This record gives sequence, C-alpha cells and structure tokens, in this order.
Amino acid sequence: MVGVGLFTLPFALSQAGVGLGLIAIILAALASLVSLLMFGDIALALKGHHRFVGLMRELTGPVGQFFAAIGLFGGIFGALTAYVLIGGNFAYNVFAGAVPMSLFAYRLIFFVLAAILMLGGSLTVARCQKYLILVYGLGTIILVILTAPHLNLAHFVFATGHSWTLPFGAALFAFTGFAAIPEMRDTLGKYRTQLPRAITTGLVLVAVLYIIFGLAIVGVTGLSTSPDTLRGLQDTLGPLFVGLASLIGLATVLTAFVSQALVLQKTLLSDYRWRYFISLTLVLAVPLVLFLLGAADITRVISLTGGVFVGLAGLVLTIAYANLRRHPALNKRHLLIPRWLTLLTAGIFILNIILAL
Repeated sequence: MVGVGLFTLPFALSQAGVGLGLIAIILAALASLVSLLMFGDIALALKGHHRFVGLMRELTGPVGQFFAAIGLFGGIFGALTAYVLIGGNFAYNVFAGAVPMSLFAYRLIFFVLAAILMLGGSLTVARCQKYLILVYGLGTIILVILTAPHLNLAHFVFATGHSWTLPFGAALFAFTGFAAIPEMRDTLGKYRTQLPRAITTGLVLVAVLYIIFGLAIVGVTGLSTSPDTLRGLQDTLGPLFVGLASLIGLATVLTAFVSQALVLQKTLLSDYRWRYFISLTLVLAVPLVLFLLGAADITRVISLTGGVFVGLAGLVLTIAYANLRRHPALNKRHLLIPRWLTLLTAGIFILNIILAL
C-alpha cells in the first residue's frame, strides 16, 4: 500500500489545507478499510486463485467484470505512470550532481531499471519490501525529530481556499490495496482466518504513517511543499538529507512499481489466460507510452487515478459484496460488513469519482 502516495499526500494537504486534507485521509482510510474487509470476505468465501477481476466476474457477471477491469487496469496503469514520474525525480535528486542529465532521461532510466527488476518476480520484491517497511518507520521518526524545530503553526490552516478537491483522490490512491488481498489469502495458508485482522492492522499503521509524515512536511514547507515532497525540504534540512531521503524514496517507488506491475501481469495470466510475454509487454508498454505522450504532472495523475479508477473498482466491489449475501458459496458464513456500511462506502466512492472529474 505504501508507495508514491506517501510522497504526494503532503503536497495535496498543503494546497487544500491541513484540515480538509485530514478529512480526506480519514474518509479514504475508512472507505479503504471497509472495502478491503469486503474483498477479504469475498476472497475467503470463493474457491480458486482468481485475482480481483476474476472474483468480481463470479459475483457480478460480465458487466461487473468489465467495469472492474477498467477500475483495476486504469488504477494500476495510472500508478505505474506516477511511479515513473516521481521515481525519476528521486533519481534526479540523488545523481544529477554527479551525472548531469535531464529529468526526462532520469525518468526513462528509472523505467528501464524497473522493467529489468520485474524479471526477478514477486519474491524479490517481497524480500526488499520487508526491510523497506522498517525504513519507512525509522525514516518518519527521524524526519519528525529533524523538522520539529522548524515547524510553523501558521502552515496548519483548515482550508487554503483553492484546490480543495485535490486530497480526496490522492488519499484514496494512497490507500489502494485491492490487489494485495488474494496474495495475502494465499500467503496466510491455514491461518487465512486471520486475514481481517491483518488487513485492519496494516491499514491503521499506514494511516498513522501518512498523517505523521504529511503534518511534518507541511508544518515546515507550507504552500512551498513540492509535488515530490523532498525537494521542498532542501532549504531547511540541507541537500544531504534530501539526497538520502530521495535514495530511500527511489528504492520505495522502484519496488512499488515492480509489485504493482506483477499484480497486473498475474491478473492477465490468471483471469484472462494471456501468455507470459504478451502480458509482460502490455503491462510495461502502457505507462511508457503515457509518459512519452507527455504525462508529467504527478499530482494530477494520482488524483485522477485515485478518484476515478480506484473509485470505480471500489464501487464494483460493493455491488459484488451485496451479491455475495445471496451466493450459494457463502454456506451460512457470517459477513463482516453490515448493509448500511456497504452503502455508505459506495457513496464515498461515488463522491470521489465526482470530485476527481
């Protein structure tokens, strides 16, 4: 779940206002928690090893499958494009002093490196992310300590009066985790009944990380917060800190790119029966083409992706969950989420789609 969203939320908070930003984060966290618990129920109730699109097909038919595919594919392709943009920024922050090249060149190099790492598979990514989780926590603690003397309470305004819709799509993007649920179910094995607890614990920790990180950054840089968060800290904490933080960010975004790309490829392999090389080519070609066609605004890419595509996937999921109540596979199994909460979550997703558009 933690990836490029961690580094773009502070900019969204600074532009809209800390108060509106926190409301967006809390709403997105609640909607994501409910939707992930619903998907966990679906993944446990239905047999087989289908991914998101395949499970949605079983419960909503071909129409639901179509919109689920649009939501999932659009969301991941948007995320991969954002990873290329911000990953290139981080690489530029770290290496431009020693190897002077354009930002465009660094973004292209990032994409090539990510494509090569994809060949290592999900096990390589999992090994890297296991240690990066520790780095996230320690890095946030160090950041809070270093920024504490420079905090300016005047930056903590409820609303700035402009860009007020920006945090909603960005926050929903930052909490996206649909694709991880089938992987978690398979990994837990005989302990799969612990899936709801794992989902809840993970999301709460991520929400706390986002809020602390966002407040620490905005408290220092205010409206001067940069779209990639870190460059705006250079005047306050110095180029050495920004370089080290960018190196961590580069590793974070690189593994996030590979893990998301692998999720999409596994969907094509499992749910659509595509061949390995064709699926790999499509997954890598789309973000590259979008980047070459001129996608350059990180925040707009993330806001649109989170608001429209993630919102659409979440909306299909709420319909699938309602259908699960009548599915013969349920076998009197108790569902975690009541009907009223399912409807409320669907309303949040619809609101995010409208705001993003």
